[in-house]
Parts: sequence; C-alpha cells; structure tokens
Amino acid sequence: MLKNVFLTRCFLDQSFLLPLPKFQGSSEILDLGFSEDRFAPDDLGDLNRRLEALAHDKGLWAEFMRQLKDISKLSLNILSQYAVTTDRQSLLHLAVLNDQMDCIAKFSSDRSLLERRNRFGLTPLEMALYLHRQKSASILMDSAAHHSFFSQPSVEFESIRSFPQNIEFLAQPVFESAQVLEEVFSYTAKAKNDDAITNDRIWLGVYFDKEIQLGIHPKVTVRWISPEIGYGVFAAERILPCSCVGEYTGILQERKSKHVCESNYAFRYTAWPMGKRPYVIDSENMGNFTRFVNHSDNPNTQLVCTYWRGMPRLIFISLKEIAEGEQLTFDYGKTFWKQSTHLAKKEL
Repeated sequence: MLKNVFLTRCFLDQSFLLPLPKFQGSSEILDLGFSEDRFAPDDLGDLNRRLEALAHDKGLWAEFMRQLKDISKLSLNILSQYAVTTDRQSLLHLAVLNDQMDCIAKFSSDRSLLERRNRFGLTPLEMALYLHRQKSASILMDSAAHHSFFSQPSVEFESIRSFPQNIEFLAQPVFESAQVLEEVFSYTAKAKNDDAITNDRIWLGVYFDKEIQLGIHPKVTVRWISPEIGYGVFAAERILPCSCVGEYTGILQERKSKHVCESNYAFRYTAWPMGKRPYVIDSENMGNFTRFVNHSDNPNTQLVCTYWRGMPRLIFISLKEIAEGEQLTFDYGKTFWKQSTHLAKKEL
C-alpha cells in the first residue's frame, strides 16, 4: 500500500512532500488473443531454434522470409504468440534489431507480437524508439509523423535566425547502439536487484510516470540572451515547486575523452553502479529544449536521475515556484567546470 506522503531528501538540498502519483494506469492484463489450438512441443522448439539462428546470423533472413510462405497457419500462430529466443526476443524484436523492413511490415498488425516484451520489458516499438530506428517505428506505429526541433510541444522559439539548424528533436533518449542498450538495461536490472537504487529515485519515476512517458512539461520559451551566454529557456507560465520541467534527452553512449573536455552538452548518466563503463547522455546534435538550460550558482531547477521502467531517466525538477518570464537554470556542478577547460564560467 502506497503511503499518502513520501519524504524525499536525497536529490535536493531541500525536501518536498510528494503525494500519491497523479496518474495510475490500469492494472488489467491485456488479452493478447493467445490461441487455444494444440501444438506439438517439437513445433515450438523448431521455431525457437529458427529465431535463435536469426539472432546470430543476419544472412538467414532472406531464406527465413521465403520459408514463411510454406509455414502452416498453426505454425505462424505459434511463431507470433510463443516462439522466442533464449533472451525472450520475439520475431519482431529481431526484425527491429536487424532492420528487416519486410518482416516488420508483414507482422506489424499482429497484436500478439506487438505486445510481446523482451527480457528488459520492451515491446518491439519501444526498442525501435530507443534505438532511433525511425523507419521501423513508423511502420509499427502505422504513422510517419515526425516533429522538427522547432515544433516541440509546449515550446516557443524566439530569435531563431542564428539558431543551429542541424539539431534533431528527440522526445526521449536514444541509445548509440543495441550493445549500449543491453548494457544499460542489464546493469540497471542488477542494481535494482542489489537494492543499489534508492527509494526516492524509484518513487520519482512512479510519481512522474506520465510526464516521462508522454513528454509533458510546462510551457517554455527558448530565447536568445547574448553572444557570451547564447540561448536560454524561460518559463512561459507559472511553474509550481517540485514539478517536472522537462527531460534531458540525447544520445546515450559510452563516455569518451571528447565528452570530458570538448562537449558542452554531455552529462554523466546514472547515479548508481553501472559496471565498469561510464556513460553520458549527449544532446549536442540530438535533443530537446532542455539542452539550452543555463548554469546558475543559485538555480531554480535540479537535474535528477530517476528510475523509470527499467532504466535511468534524467529530468529537471523545479526547486521552488518559478514565475512566468523567469529563466530556468540549474547548477552544472564543479566537475563540469573543472573538466570543460575551454569554457569560462558565466553566472547569469
């Protein structure tokens, strides 16, 4: 039973009383339409072996697609509803990983496959979004809708004549590769099992579940400030304390020397053990409006790492009430200024 209030003090210099989550989804189990037809165990074993082979040899896909024509209706039913690899990847998961558009198109209407989750809890569509496989995601969503950087929901841009035009909008973070995705989810699962993730991080992921999932945030304006500072983000409406102001999105990748000394937009990712590999989330070329939130020694927001559905997500939380027209800021931290030797610290 969730308590009516929850005291969080670990992520802020001050504490807030958090009520119950504002949104609690239905706990009803989806009916995936599993078939009641009987099938021989050998049929399932054979299909599982075929999927396992596809997972390790991309060259087998053409042969596999040809063989689908000869597979019986019952076997297709087994393939879509039960057959998985040893790490619980379904046929659609494998098709997304291997960019097999013909297979994705053929099975994109199969509800059983669309709802299947792998060992990390990801559906094929979620995997496509995390890996930035836009073609696959468009087919699975049955939509080719795409937002430009300047059409972000609840964001207004001013003085964009000199604005960098090559930035791609990301509604959520994406992984540099399937390997990084697997590493991050595996390390996070281990940290969760080892109780290395504090309760406040888990609670914040539950409390702001809807904001993270749908990208909900207050209205803001991105505005030019000066040649020395560049652009900044300003509140276009009053923001209450302890509100989710936005998520820091970008490319999740292993940290390299260029991130330490050259990048203005790469921040350390995770606040709990992540194995031996350090990771960053870099929004230099892909991200959203939060990449323009500036530094202040007296900030009004805090960048917090939350645990959300099996992975860390970085969100900005307001430390106090922010008036309309006030600039959003956060403290970049001593480590950032120490490592970014090419930048001079500028106080707003």
